[in-house]
Amino acid sequence: MRLMTCRLTLSLLLVSVFCLAASSGPWVQAFPPRAQAVQGTSTNWSGYVVASDLAMPQPGSVTDVKGDWTVPPVTPTAGNTYSAIWIGIDGYSPFPGTVEQIGTEQDYYKGAANYYAWYELYPAASHLINQAIYPGDKMSAEVSYSNGQFSLTLRDLTQNWKDVETQQLNKALRNSAEWIVEAPGNIIQPLAQFGMVNFSNASAIINGHTGTISDRSWRADAITLVGFNGTVEATPSKLTNGGGSFSVTRSP
Repeated sequence: MRLMTCRLTLSLLLVSVFCLAASSGPWVQAFPPRAQAVQGTSTNWSGYVVASDLAMPQPGSVTDVKGDWTVPPVTPTAGNTYSAIWIGIDGYSPFPGTVEQIGTEQDYYKGAANYYAWYELYPAASHLINQAIYPGDKMSAEVSYSNGQFSLTLRDLTQNWKDVETQQLNKALRNSAEWIVEAPGNIIQPLAQFGMVNFSNASAIINGHTGTISDRSWRADAITLVGFNGTVEATPSKLTNGGGSFSVTRSP
């Protein structure tokens, strides 16, 4: 998921999967965000980004990002709607690049809510995590980099399971960290009615320094999801708890 406009080179991936928390439904691959850097809006992201410099993030500076959230219930909609919640490294750079991320999906598809977990090292395809998740589950995630490898960890503290993926992505820029709610899909799909997502325990390591989103050692950008018609669809709150917590609220 990269935070730039007009990337339409990959086709939409719709894979039917069996979700233990609900009936079978689609898996919509997450893709790069489409927003102008530092402008604070996106057509598919809402949340926070931190980087050494928002206009020109420093390559190789980010080695870790952490965050917790609670899986929100999605309410019925007239059509199919989708939402991805994730934390990750990369995606905000104005240059074509990479994203290393892990999170959950909350969709409403063919009259049923579907919940599942996934990870992705963009531009490679997303992968499902073979574990059940449910609305109300407390999730804890981390993406870290060391010695040429990424470790992507997702814990369901409610269901008491843990998934760790170790992957290599040599061309990763490692220049930003993110806490995001997304309308996924290369052709951006309608955003699910998830109500509110609460992020907590958000931290990053940039140039060896550990801090929360509001740490003075870097710059933060709060991103509002605005649809192509100009309608605000999801909005991040102000930071609380020393910069380690915020919420993303879905517009009615």
